[in-house]
Amino acid sequence: MNRKIKKLAAAFLTMVMLLAAMPGQLLVSYAATGKITFSDPSVTVGNQVSVNMKITSSSGEPLGASDVMLEYDSSALEFVSGTNANGGAGSIRVVGAMESAEQTTFSFTLKFKALKAGTSSIKVRSQEVYDANSQAVTIEHVGNSAVKVNAPETYSREASLSSLTVSPGELSPAFSADVTEYTVTVPGDTEKITVSAPAKDDKAKVVVEGNEHLESGENTVVCKVTAEDGTTTKTYTITVVKSDEVPSESNMESDSTEAAAPGVAADSGNWQVAETFNEEELPDGFTVTEYEYNALYDR
Repeated sequence: MNRKIKKLAAAFLTMVMLLAAMPGQLLVSYAATGKITFSDPSVTVGNQVSVNMKITSSSGEPLGASDVMLEYDSSALEFVSGTNANGGAGSIRVVGAMESAEQTTFSFTLKFKALKAGTSSIKVRSQEVYDANSQAVTIEHVGNSAVKVNAPETYSREASLSSLTVSPGELSPAFSADVTEYTVTVPGDTEKITVSAPAKDDKAKVVVEGNEHLESGENTVVCKVTAEDGTTTKTYTITVVKSDEVPSESNMESDSTEAAAPGVAADSGNWQVAETFNEEELPDGFTVTEYEYNALYDR
């Protein structure tokens, strides 16, 4: 028993001596952590809106500095001003600096003008945050702002198409603004179809997807219409069936010949070519005459 006590005492003494030899700052080392959060405001088109951004120390260590790059849709929002912020055209730089020794939060207010209806995001593109000792802070949560832009009451909610056609092919059933499902069959060598899809309201937006790089079998083409109010939508779907058959050259030549056959000009006159001919049906006074045209003989 005495031997075990002596061994434990010796081990404890050795540990105490090792700890005493280490610098004090190495005894405890915690990495500072933090988070970036935003508010999600709403606004009406044409008005200004404020977005609040906060950088907070989650672990309690004071913050020393921050440098954050934000991105946003400049077609939906126009940057007006902000706390320690500058930018525009889709990018904003926001800089934070320590104002007191115990500061654990940086707060910023960013002002935008709403340009069009819909939901627009403001996101963090890059960030650098440091504590009061100039050590990097690990950001465990990076949020973003979803700004809801409401349309004025005068904005149209019309989200229908005025017509819908494709080339090549013909839609089935025939187009109706209230019918949203269609089918079309195209030859096997068709790589894409041209879609004409004008909206009833010229202020509505139409986006067509899936009409290129067609594969054998069924392909889905989507025409999405977004009304002027930015929230009302309507989707038209076209199922494109791509056949494995490819038109042969002989068929194309035959079609070309048939198309050129209806009539010819000869002896200063225009003559119609008939597919069949019966001499017995000639009127009185008419005779059969042979005429050579493009090395072909017709009777």
